[in-house]
Amino acid sequence: MKRHPAFELEKAHVDETVGYLSDELVRVGDLEKKQSEEVKRLSIQSGGRYTNELFIATELHSMTARTLNGLEHAVQTPYFTRVDFAPERKKPESFYIGKWGVLDPSTREPVIVDWRSGVANLYYTHQVGPASYPTPVGDIKGEITMKRLFLIEDGTLKSITEADIISEGEYLNDVLSGHADSRLKDIVTTIQAEQNAVIRSNARRPMVVQGVAGAGKTTIALHRITWLLYTFKKTMSPRNLMIIAPSPLFLDYISAVLPDLGVDDVIQETFLGLATRLCGKKLYRLDDAYALISLIDSEVDADTKHEVETTAQFKGSLDFKACVDAYIKTLPDKLLPQDDLKLGPVTVLGREELLAIYEEELSPFPLKQRPKEMKKRLKTVLSESIE
Repeated sequence: MKRHPAFELEKAHVDETVGYLSDELVRVGDLEKKQSEEVKRLSIQSGGRYTNELFIATELHSMTARTLNGLEHAVQTPYFTRVDFAPERKKPESFYIGKWGVLDPSTREPVIVDWRSGVANLYYTHQVGPASYPTPVGDIKGEITMKRLFLIEDGTLKSITEADIISEGEYLNDVLSGHADSRLKDIVTTIQAEQNAVIRSNARRPMVVQGVAGAGKTTIALHRITWLLYTFKKTMSPRNLMIIAPSPLFLDYISAVLPDLGVDDVIQETFLGLATRLCGKKLYRLDDAYALISLIDSEVDADTKHEVETTAQFKGSLDFKACVDAYIKTLPDKLLPQDDLKLGPVTVLGREELLAIYEEELSPFPLKQRPKEMKKRLKTVLSESIE
């Protein structure tokens, strides 16, 4: 197979980058060990108590450990594309985009551009020609003059592809064929424009992603989490996010990709586990596989089987949700007095005011807790009326 004309030039850049990353790996590794020892020393010294010194040392060690983790991955596959972009009336710049962004600590200039950064949109959403990418001060417009795709394994350049629609398809097949696995894989090198739009969509709006089994919904969701943590790193930490999965098996399935994406500190729960933690002993204990087990382990007639299947389907339908919503609307009539709240001849609170308190002021509270909160509110109102 004929080599790309720029192969030796790009190979030299890969070798230079890997050499830099290897040196950084040693430096940051030594720093991480020192910080780890410092955290241990301060932990013993504090005797289990909170101290500012221990908190700061722990946070610094956590940041260094994440940097070290990124360098360990980056030294194997530093980047996957080069995009040359010429802003309007300025000289073109070369951006080497990879899964883990790396800054030169002395110049604060990117050695490798993080795939989650705004400039990486040049790779995901544009072909060679007019393009733009977002920044905090507005879009930077210009022109992509070159876009190259790299296949790098174990720090060694394997191939180069000049990007166009046809060659990107071939590159996609090469990458995916080399990553066949029974577990979930990160897809930063193969994200398509539509997937990129989902990952980077407005963080302040709820989103529903629909698709058939195996379409990549979970993978896109996990990459969206990493984008959120990168974009809002000053205000959002992994502990602010939660993945709610249908089963422990599903959590185990996605566990392989989480550390590689830097989201291993994100809270992971099954719905049943979350409900148990929030409700505690008040949660009615029911084996969620009871219906299925009973059908498998026992001989039941066709009518019983049909009844179980029909009930299960109904409980997962919008009609069932409508029934639950309708029932919730009846609760105020069952829980609140039908007339105004009076103290002798004096009306303390009218019926409409009672409803407003229950439905609006107490709306942040769970339904089960609202009656108790309502009692507290009414006691306060009555005390004020008596005074």
